[in-house]
Amino acid sequence: MSHPLTPNLYEMTEEDLDNKIKDLTQKMNFAYRATPHIIPQMQNIMEDYREERMRRDREKMEKAMQQAGEDAGKGKWDDIIDI
Repeated sequence: MSHPLTPNLYEMTEEDLDNKIKDLTQKMNFAYRATPHIIPQMQNIMEDYREERMRRDREKMEKAMQQAGEDAGKGKWDDIIDI
């Protein structure tokens, strides 16, 4: 479930997403010292960002694995390994 203050993460570039995670991490470190009572809300937002990062990484991995499977089916390895 998404935090209500989390923006639409699907529209963000990967660079923007990474920058937001870094920025929020710095703000959380400051908040631990200054105003620790807001940490749970910040953690909820951070969880949304991290879940989006993991979703994108998973999609990349699946795409790479699918591409590797297609390349293997084309006989690329047959020339290298002769059994």
